[in-house]
Amino acid sequence: MTRRAASWRAIRRRTVGQPPVSQPPVSQRAVSRRAVTAVVATTLAALLSVAHLGTLGDIAETTDASWVDREMVQSSLSVGGPLSCATLGRYRSASQARMTTGRLLGRDLSTVVDVAGVSVTNPGTGASAVPATTTPVGADAFRNNLTITALNTALSTDLSGVLTLPLAGTNLGAYAQYARAGSEGKAVAAAGLISDTGALALGSAATPATPASTPAGDAASIDLAKLAPATVALAGVNLGVGAVGARAALQGCQLSSNVPSAERSYGIASLNLRASVPAVKTVGTTLTTQLGAVSTTVDGLKTTLQSTLKNVVGPLLGGTAGTSTANITLDLAALNTELLTPLSDGMVTVDLRNGLVTVDVAELLSGSGGLNGQAPNTQLLLTTLNTTVPNRVTALLNTWKTQVQQRLTAVLNAAAVELRVTVAPLGLGTPKIVVINSTLGGLVQGTGTTSIDGAAPAGGLLSILTSSLLPALGAVVNTALFAAPAGAVPAVASALTPVIAAVAPALTPVMAAVTSVLTLTVNVQDSPASGVHRVSALRIGVLASTAAGSELRLATAVAGPVTSLTP
Repeated sequence: MTRRAASWRAIRRRTVGQPPVSQPPVSQRAVSRRAVTAVVATTLAALLSVAHLGTLGDIAETTDASWVDREMVQSSLSVGGPLSCATLGRYRSASQARMTTGRLLGRDLSTVVDVAGVSVTNPGTGASAVPATTTPVGADAFRNNLTITALNTALSTDLSGVLTLPLAGTNLGAYAQYARAGSEGKAVAAAGLISDTGALALGSAATPATPASTPAGDAASIDLAKLAPATVALAGVNLGVGAVGARAALQGCQLSSNVPSAERSYGIASLNLRASVPAVKTVGTTLTTQLGAVSTTVDGLKTTLQSTLKNVVGPLLGGTAGTSTANITLDLAALNTELLTPLSDGMVTVDLRNGLVTVDVAELLSGSGGLNGQAPNTQLLLTTLNTTVPNRVTALLNTWKTQVQQRLTAVLNAAAVELRVTVAPLGLGTPKIVVINSTLGGLVQGTGTTSIDGAAPAGGLLSILTSSLLPALGAVVNTALFAAPAGAVPAVASALTPVIAAVAPALTPVMAAVTSVLTLTVNVQDSPASGVHRVSALRIGVLASTAAGSELRLATAVAGPVTSLTP
């Protein structure tokens, strides 16, 4: 008979007979999203390290994880005397760990040899493991490093691309599966993405992540379109799963004592839903096209400024304007790159260049506790995707459109302008070269510097040039670039408005399709047999109720059964 711990809170290390040390509730220990990710990584490293798994002097191990499930197990075992949890040969025990288990498109993954995990049994005389090639890592303990290449190859042609581990390639190391079955009554199992020393591996092989690092990339990518091929709206939609880990521990020799003797824990670094949305990419390509149109407008503006310069300067100086040039220094390619930087509000990220919308599921569910610290068998509520994501994407794009106008205006205003014209006097005399230096914004404001043959004009001539020439040039610039409705900047905004409006209607059916076929359950706990304690960090279901559906468990650890050999 099992009784859950009274609350989900951090548990300090204690030995048998000592009262638990109370902790403040999780709500009083709120931290930033980045800090939460670091805590997940740090705790997973602690949960999955070989050293931690191999030493269970006290069944209540040190952890700051708020998602540890501690259980009170009662039994009618009779051991005939004082319990000793160090005496060998008193128990038969078993444990097993698998990184991936379940079925994909109706295919049972247990038939795939390279994802079979590791199983350890001990009849009381010594432990043995299946497969036999599993590496011993201590007394009665074995570890199986499941390489990414082996797993992806094992999924064969018919499942190719459905499940990719990891998304970033093979450099993230190996998925490790650890199991220990001791004759003194201890059974321990753990599965997850861990390094060769048992710590969680979030970085690359060349640059291992520290416990405080943010996960870079996904540990797994699941193509939802291939798992639900009849759902057209899921084309280009995948679920990215960050580092996951699960651990189960059972202290069999304490089964007759009224103390915590079973522990199941899990951790999930991140979950990201990504959707390729052509309407989003259209917004990005529209911007690029419109900035190209602005460049064309600026090129035409040069000709107009030369004409205006000649028409005004010649009469002012009492001569005939001849050769003229106009140079405008402007780099809209750099602005295009800047404006296509992905947009994010912390929950939703919009990649305009590639047409991707990414949803941080942990952030989406932050109001209901996020991914970790959840009660056993918690199904994540995904229906909020249907309205939250389209609304947030639209808000991001509308804010971005305003920023486009502001940045484009600023870049145009700052563009340097140099105008030159040669004026020949009506009678005999040397031609004069008039040079005006300003910016596009300066011309609109009627400011700039004027020189004649390299010297500033004096007296009334300067006043005439300033009051007549600069305003005429400024009017030309303002009409071409800034004046509504035909100016280049308002035209960009007008072009972006309808394509932004089209994004939400395109995204809504995608999110509806996701919520109709996808289920996510965290801290999956059950007892498939008497005395067996199983936990999976994450269960992903896609049309799971159908015969050809998929139900995938990531990071599954099983401890038990542990039975006494004492009469």
